[in-house]
Amino acid sequence: MVQQIAPVLQITAADQLLRPVTLLFGIAAIAAATVRLLNVWLNGRVAAAVGSDLSCEAYKRTLYQPYGVHVARNSSGVITALQGNVKLLVDVFNALLTMFTSCLVLLALIWALLMIDARVALIAGFVFGVAYAVIVQSSKKQLAINSNRVIFYSQLSLQALQEGLGAIRDVLLDGSQPLYLDTYRKADLPLRRITAKSNFIGAFPRFL
Repeated sequence: MVQQIAPVLQITAADQLLRPVTLLFGIAAIAAATVRLLNVWLNGRVAAAVGSDLSCEAYKRTLYQPYGVHVARNSSGVITALQGNVKLLVDVFNALLTMFTSCLVLLALIWALLMIDARVALIAGFVFGVAYAVIVQSSKKQLAINSNRVIFYSQLSLQALQEGLGAIRDVLLDGSQPLYLDTYRKADLPLRRITAKSNFIGAFPRFL
């Protein structure tokens, strides 16, 4: 292909290919980055719309519950479900959208590699595929445990906030700020550590 195009561009030596090839590579890199950014933006928009629908529907169903139900349950758990748990669900949905688009990119890459060298592509694909599957499978159980712990500590931290701020007059009179702060810290720090750990586990397979 290069031999056919080179005379048209008046290229007579190999070193003259450097500039046009570099230019083409730069254009391809910018185009790829633009497509990826557009993909992230669209995924975020769709996930946000789904999350809003879920959150509003959950709030609607909560408001229409009988009075006895409202009295019997803890409001902090309801608020956590409306905000925190829906957010987790939206994050999962967003990840699924990203996985779907990534699979399309993967298929295109596999096709290109097969066209270049089918044998090497198949061997490399098998090795990396098995390694990735093993890593993901080993981390999936820990992520499931972490998600339950995130919900638990989210409820605790929200409950600590509500109790402290809801009884702020008594807190000020009693000077019990350290007690409420300690309760909140015991819930907030594990929550943030578990979230950070889950983020690490999520990114770990790709880098490994």
